[in-house]
Amino acid sequence: MTVLLPASGDVRAEDVNRPRSFVREADMLEPLLAGIPSVMRGGIGEPFFEVQTQRGVVDLLYARVNKPIVRWRSGLQLPALTEVSAVAVMLALTELGAIEGEDQPAQVSDIAPRSSVSSGHLRRSVLPKLVESGWIRADGRSWIACHAYQTPVSTMTAVEIKRSDWRRALSQAIAHREFADTYVALDRGRLARPASAAQAFEYTGVGLFTVDADSALSTHVERIIPARRIRRHVLPRAVVAERVVSLIEAGRRSGDIPPVFGRDLTTTSGTDPRFQ
Repeated sequence: MTVLLPASGDVRAEDVNRPRSFVREADMLEPLLAGIPSVMRGGIGEPFFEVQTQRGVVDLLYARVNKPIVRWRSGLQLPALTEVSAVAVMLALTELGAIEGEDQPAQVSDIAPRSSVSSGHLRRSVLPKLVESGWIRADGRSWIACHAYQTPVSTMTAVEIKRSDWRRALSQAIAHREFADTYVALDRGRLARPASAAQAFEYTGVGLFTVDADSALSTHVERIIPARRIRRHVLPRAVVAERVVSLIEAGRRSGDIPPVFGRDLTTTSGTDPRFQ
């Protein structure tokens, strides 16, 4: 570290004691993967990256995948439902009891208000695609789910990663609360007073991790504020769960990582876990 000397020639203590900081947000991923499980009791599932939600992208998402459900689906060749409208229809049919063996087929007029999908779009696109994929079947002018819908992920923990600017990170993380316990992870070297942000995090229910770039430390991650459990919204939770399963089906851990100003912002050194 370069130590700056003021005009008097005295070394400033804050420069000597200031923690190292990360060069890029991607450099924070490996320390987070190593440190988060140690500060979260009971385990939090498997890590996934750049997962698309209804309102953005989660940088890091831990998901407890219900593997028996995923294996059952695979055996029946039922693909993940990556479209919001498809998930909404399956939830609606299950809620209506329009399931194979229960003899309660649903009409489009029943499905549309519960799924918030227009009748025309259901007839033209959503329902035919669900038939093609094996999720539902037609019964005259009515529709039946071949199987009741079950969410393939039991719990999720979302982490929004920023080197600094905790206010922006918090505003982005708030949207994730509708489907997951939610945290912001900040670079400890760029956060002089973590307690200064505590009130805002506690008020919103979003938790706070700090991540230290000092490779000499045995623990890189500290949980400053735990996330508060907030009631989940069924559709957003199911949509994200389906997109996790879609990544699993594709043999991937990460969604697409778009370039920023034409540059691929991967790690400055070592391996980027998103590409493993």
